[in-house]
Amino acid sequence: MKKSMNIISFILSILCVCLFILISFSGHPIEVRLFHIHPITGLLILTVLTFVCGMVGLAGIKNFASLFRSVVTLFITLGISVFLLLVLLIGSLAGVSV
Repeated sequence: MKKSMNIISFILSILCVCLFILISFSGHPIEVRLFHIHPITGLLILTVLTFVCGMVGLAGIKNFASLFRSVVTLFITLGISVFLLLVLLIGSLAGVSV
């Protein structure tokens, strides 16, 4: 289970990067009417969950490839989540409704 969690978290981190690029470079605001949350907030939640799954996946390290995959997953998700958190905080401080 822990080895599959390692692979699943890596795939989810790549998905987070793709969604981040999609949200960042879309010319029009994307609204999610089903959950009534902003896409950046939803991506932040997904990224934090992926980070937690990556931490659980660290227990399933068997070789160098799985170690590298775990470290890349943690760096990607940590970087995106810190950046999104800063965007949300600065946006709320500036009075922009994000």
